[in-house]
Amino acid sequence: MPRGNFKVVIDRNMGEKIRCVQLLFSSVARIQFRLPDGRSQTSRFEPDDQLQVLYTFVDENLTLNFSAYTLSTTFPRLQLDEKSRGNTLRQLGLVPSATVLVLPKTGGVVASSEGGGALVSKAVQLFWFALTPLTLMWTFICGFLFPNAGGTRAGRPQAGMAGQSAQPRQAPQRHNR
Repeated sequence: MPRGNFKVVIDRNMGEKIRCVQLLFSSVARIQFRLPDGRSQTSRFEPDDQLQVLYTFVDENLTLNFSAYTLSTTFPRLQLDEKSRGNTLRQLGLVPSATVLVLPKTGGVVASSEGGGALVSKAVQLFWFALTPLTLMWTFICGFLFPNAGGTRAGRPQAGMAGQSAQPRQAPQRHNR
């Protein structure tokens, strides 16, 4: 075996190749269903089960606080409602495992925490986005113009003009035992 510097050749497509092998030869699809309240439930399905099986599972096995819902995956982002319910879990890339979000569907808009909400939500976000720098500047200006207006900090007395404590200091007491 030769000694010296070795070049390690890394196949950049290795991860993709491994994923393809897993996809082709997996005998189970492990699906974790995540609900908006933080609960989750994991179940196993056959890789060749149709997407409809996931909807049936949610209807029969999960207690939801809403009647209409939508299913989507986290990564890669995939809206399962837009796919044919006849597609297999393998065809949709949900094999060997996937996380499926169960989100409420309200008025044709999916309620999610990723900012995909209604127009009012966007307006509120824009308002706070514009207001935040103004409040930071106001706090800075007030702190500069009125440095002692905030009172005492963390229960500590403020220093007087000569740098001495506002309360007289007491000598520590010793206890003889």
